[in-house]
Parts: sequence; structure tokens; C-alpha cells
Amino acid sequence: MTTDQDKSIQFGAHMVRSILNGSKTVTRQFINLRSMKLIELAVAAGESLGLPDSGPVHPNDEQYLADLCPFGLPGDRLWVKEATEADYKDMNDPKMARYVADKSPVLNPDGTVAPWDYSKYTRPSIRMQRWKSRILLEITSVRVERLQDITDEQCIAEGIIPVPKIRPDFPEERQFWRDYHLSGDGTFCCNSPRESFQTLWRHNRGKTLEKAPDTWEDGWDANPWVWVVSFRMVETGQALTAKASAA
Repeated sequence: MTTDQDKSIQFGAHMVRSILNGSKTVTRQFINLRSMKLIELAVAAGESLGLPDSGPVHPNDEQYLADLCPFGLPGDRLWVKEATEADYKDMNDPKMARYVADKSPVLNPDGTVAPWDYSKYTRPSIRMQRWKSRILLEITSVRVERLQDITDEQCIAEGIIPVPKIRPDFPEERQFWRDYHLSGDGTFCCNSPRESFQTLWRHNRGKTLEKAPDTWEDGWDANPWVWVVSFRMVETGQALTAKASAA
């Protein structure tokens, strides 16, 4: 179960599914202005060399900067905010609450399905109540790097989805990856994990239709500094409630 010290983090439905199936074990989060101010203060105080204009962070500075991560440090926990929606058979039935990602029901503390209690059909992730969160993550490592320094291996750890092969038993068939432009439903595909992650980064920022170079500060082409937060999923209050109900 969560505690008052746990922080929250938001994920879209496609990334929630990747967390649930175990394929997403890391997230990159833009280092925003508030964190940049803290880093600048550390530089002014002579405690840090700061973020270089080019190249990686100085090795002597890696841990100091990681300690400024607003999401926490190794051992800290994050409860996931995700979108929920109303679920009902017809207009005469009571509306129940379910998660958008996989249509699983939201449970009350006593194990019963929670009723829908929001004014609209869908409640966005930012408005999720804490007790409805079913995913609890434990941070395993934190570091700072440029967005475009990501490797193919790390792109896969970000939870991007491989496109099913037509002939999976044919070793020469090339592996393609989901293109998250437009709907992100897998209609299109990318040639490499890196290309797929790039479309995911744009998709998560509502920029999927823009083909010109990014002009916003957290865009792919801006190559911003990011927090790289690795994590593992731990058992949650929702899971424990379900087990107790089945016992």
C-alpha cells in the first residue's frame, strides 16, 4: 500500500499496459525549469559543475545531480496515476469504474467494484484519487542524460511495442516497432527501437502530427536533459485487496 511519503507519476494507457506486462522498467522525464533552478543554485554555490553544453555530465557530478531528482531516489516509491472511465451495459444500469488501459474494474477497499463518481465519462490521469491507484513502483536508479543519448536497449526498456512478425519462425524476417504517430494503435511501424521511441516521445506531448523540427523546449529535436528513472513494480493495495477478497 502507498504511504504519505510516496510521490505520484502519470502514465498514458499504452505505457500502463507496458508496465503491467513487465516490458517498461524505465521512464525519461524532462528536467523542467524548477529543477534547472536548483541545479543553477548548486553551481553558484560551488557544489556542482552543472549540466554541460555538450557531452555527458562530469563523473564527479553524476550522483549529486541525481540526488536532485524530484521523483525520488533509489528505494523511494511512486504511485501511478492513470485514466479511468465509466463502465455500464446500458443507461439503466449503475455505472462502475474501470481503468482505461485494460478495462479492469477499480476496486473499493473492501474488494467491491467502485461506482463511477466523476462528472464526465472519462477521468484523466491527473485527477486520479490516490486510493484508486493500482500500480506502485520502486525506484531502482536515477541518472541524468540527454534525451537523444538513449540506446536501442533503453528504448525497449521504455516499453515500446514490437510489431508482430508475419512469419515469427523465419529468422531472416526483420523486426519492426510501433509508430506512435496519429492514434498510436500500431497501424504504422518504425524500422528501429530508437525511431519508435522518438514517435512515442512526440505522441506523449500531443505533437504527433508535426513533421517539422520540434520547436518546444522538451521536444526530441531540442535534445533536452532528462531524468532517467529506472523502477520495478511492487505489489499494490488494489492487488492485496483482490487477494483478501478471494481468500
